[in-house]
Amino acid sequence: MEWLTSIRTAIDYMEKHLTDDISAQDVADHVFLSLFFLQKGFSLMTGYGIGEYIRNRRLYLAALDLKQTDNKVIDIALRYGYETPESFTKAFSRFHGVTPSQVRAGAVIRTFLPLTIKLSIQGGNQMDYKITPMFPFKVIGFQKVFDNETAYAEIPKYWDEICEKYAYNVYAGNAPANPYEQALVDNCIGEYGICIDDIGDGKFRYLIAGKYTGGEVPEGMSFMNSREASGQFLSASDRFRRLCRALIRESLRNGCRAIRSMSYAAMPMLSGMIV
Repeated sequence: MEWLTSIRTAIDYMEKHLTDDISAQDVADHVFLSLFFLQKGFSLMTGYGIGEYIRNRRLYLAALDLKQTDNKVIDIALRYGYETPESFTKAFSRFHGVTPSQVRAGAVIRTFLPLTIKLSIQGGNQMDYKITPMFPFKVIGFQKVFDNETAYAEIPKYWDEICEKYAYNVYAGNAPANPYEQALVDNCIGEYGICIDDIGDGKFRYLIAGKYTGGEVPEGMSFMNSREASGQFLSASDRFRRLCRALIRESLRNGCRAIRSMSYAAMPMLSGMIV
């Protein structure tokens, strides 16, 4: 909640000083945070950088001034922090897709309203999910038994373990060095999370899996038909699938960080439900 308050305070401060000469550092000082952490937190929560947010808001307000007043372009440019009409026109056209003179003539402008930060918590007994019929297919992956009480915390660690052990070399841009890495690449392992509730005693099997495309099944890896997991098969979202495939195809500078982030993002769906 402290982060939420800080971001809201930062937005309020920026909104009150859009016509003043402020920087991202000024915003960070106002909320008593380092610029580095504020930039990271603000970008994570809003999708915009601090400088980008200030610039977009100013350009939107500048467009309103053009439409609603007879002020000269140079005066509006100076009001919103641009030293010359040329620099203002260039930034304005890039943002709105039209020039200031075209806006004066009635062209449509791009809207960019103040951000409103709200906290939404989902989960518990009302978690949203979708059941989609699928044709049977074979899956291959890494399997481990988890306890219902600790699975939510332990399954992300399992993703990290598999990533560090089998995926680091591949995602660093190198060719597969062993059968496990080859299977990971060939079968896009990480595309699915599968919960198989056939053990009892508050435990279940969990697979980090992919659709089997053929080839060797390395010792220690699990292989099954999706019918065996009927009722417990959890498919990743389309976005998750695309991300997985992109990670397989492209080398990543940061090794396993991306796949680790992907696994955490998918965890509410993959480990929060056992059908």
